Amino acid sequence: MSALSLNLLGRQIGRQGDLRNTIGNIPVEWYDDEPHIGYDQMGEKIAKPKKKSEIDTFLEKMEDPDYWLVSHFAEVMGLCKLLIFRRKVFDRQSGTDVVLTDEQVDKLTNIAAGKYPVVGYNPYEPFLDLFSSEKTIHPIDNRPEPKARFIPSRDEMKMVSRMVHAIKMGWARKPKPKEEKKMYDLWAAEDSMDHKTKSELARMRVHMPAPKMPLPVHAESYNPPEEYLFDEEERKKWEEAEPEDRRLQFVPQKFDALRKVPQYDKFLTERFERCLDLYLAPRKIKMKLQVDPSELLPDLPNPNDLRPFPTTLAFYMYGHVGQVRSISVEPERGELLVSGGEDGTVRFWMMDSGRCIK
Repeated sequence: MSALSLNLLGRQIGRQGDLRNTIGNIPVEWYDDEPHIGYDQMGEKIAKPKKKSEIDTFLEKMEDPDYWLVSHFAEVMGLCKLLIFRRKVFDRQSGTDVVLTDEQVDKLTNIAAGKYPVVGYNPYEPFLDLFSSEKTIHPIDNRPEPKARFIPSRDEMKMVSRMVHAIKMGWARKPKPKEEKKMYDLWAAEDSMDHKTKSELARMRVHMPAPKMPLPVHAESYNPPEEYLFDEEERKKWEEAEPEDRRLQFVPQKFDALRKVPQYDKFLTERFERCLDLYLAPRKIKMKLQVDPSELLPDLPNPNDLRPFPTTLAFYMYGHVGQVRSISVEPERGELLVSGGEDGTVRFWMMDSGRCIK
């Protein structure tokens, strides 16, 4: 970036101080293959300057004190670097060497350091707030309010007259205050109901407190009294008894210090049962339905409505051993009958003859 900037600055200086620039603002690359560069006022070609050898160019750099310029240290991309610029640059547009001024070198130094090119520019100058953000008592103009703002319009006069007439006739009523929604805590303690009114208690009569854990007893202590400890006979009875019949679900033990108490092996089970009790706890009192089981049975038909009963026996169907439990008639023609009996067999019958087919 520094070499390109140097060439651009050198080109600008060459345009101002060298009269040999006759090609104008066109690319110099167009004359790379030509022995001349532009034309003079007489129309003759301006020959290009002779190119120096690498050795002559190097010796000239070393002998010329204005060729190199060591600038001060600057911070570039978070790193401290020593900036070195070429004070003398070659302008291809004019074909001459141009020496940069101190101001131009300072601009290049600022550009390389990522600062503003303008020398001496301070981007953090104090900000002048033209309009204050603080609220003031008096307005900015401090002029009195215009009289037109105090004169009501026709619509406002009509509205005020209607309101006055409604007040005189007693039609106007005060707006009802908005009732705030009250939140009821289902798990609140019972003593929190003391400050409630009767109407609030009537609305909350269905409240049921959450089940509470029973308080620990002496047997659950890590250092219980001697009378709570099991002897060999009591311990044997406790081990032989069923879990539902045991008075205690654990064996009381005695420890010298609380830090010696082992981990409770049924902690997860107890927590699960506790959460299950909270989940299944009733939130509302429901009335139990008193239903007679006999009322759920359908009413049987009256035998008198089923008369006349068959009084004669037409024919017998022999085949089942024991009582027949189910029968079914062919739905399409009614020629076949299927029966199932207690002997575990299913038989097919002809309806017209009563013969067992299968």
